[in-house]
Amino acid sequence: MVMWARAISNVEGARKEQILVIEEDKSCVVGVGSCGFNRDRVTTHSGEVYTLYIHPNHQSKGYGEQLLAGLFNIMIARNYNTALIWVLALNPSRFFYEVMGGKRVSEREEKLWGTVLNEIGYAWEDLASALEKGRPGLRKELL
Repeated sequence: MVMWARAISNVEGARKEQILVIEEDKSCVVGVGSCGFNRDRVTTHSGEVYTLYIHPNHQSKGYGEQLLAGLFNIMIARNYNTALIWVLALNPSRFFYEVMGGKRVSEREEKLWGTVLNEIGYAWEDLASALEKGRPGLRKELL
């Protein structure tokens, strides 16, 4: 909760985190995503998807694709033409990023919550192109 409070209160400026939420029928938030500049000092991608989460009861309905497209549009508007996302290697939802055209480009170990976790980096080398040739939910005109 502290992480989101900090992100929401700190959204001004070109290098700040941008947050999107997606609602179902304008009555229920079903997902959230955030993006900004690439915080990783090893990779060369200009943008980074920090979070993308769809509640399990609302997965497989296209919300993830719409949210990812919205995040890509934000990064393109900020002149971040490439992007990366780090996903826990054991997260079964990580294959979503492969379906969305992300290429597995890196692996790392990250110390989180007092333990070392393996993460996989997925990247898009041309966000505008990814939107143009993406799946139906990953197109500019949807957001």
